[in-house]
Amino acid sequence: MKIQQITVLYASGDANLDETRMAVGAAMRQAGLDGHQVELTEVLVFDKRGANAERMIGSPTVRVNDLDIEGRTVAVYTNKPRQYQIDGRFVAAPTAELIAEAIARVQALPERPGAAVGVGEVSLGKRVPAQLPPI
Repeated sequence: MKIQQITVLYASGDANLDETRMAVGAAMRQAGLDGHQVELTEVLVFDKRGANAERMIGSPTVRVNDLDIEGRTVAVYTNKPRQYQIDGRFVAAPTAELIAEAIARVQALPERPGAAVGVGEVSLGKRVPAQLPPI
């Protein structure tokens, strides 16, 4: 499946946002993608209501074509800090390797004709085009 969208959802003041942006940029370069091929979006999620609307697992949450990079689903959504499990330990920001693996998994999925990508019309967060940090 073609990578159409990478989304970073985050809460105000998230200390891991810059590290997450760097990891997204590195993963995209590793996968041979650039910002002209892929819609990069950051969503500032203000509260629990926004987290529910965005299906946010915690801050930061990274999605590739609207799929969580860990493949995780939860019963309760939140904009509180998130923990990623990497090599048996918990970290507060996803690594470039984790994001690159998610990109590869999504690319391996079959194309679905007419399938829309995205979370839909409902959003209680502030959506802005993401800017990758310089190398």
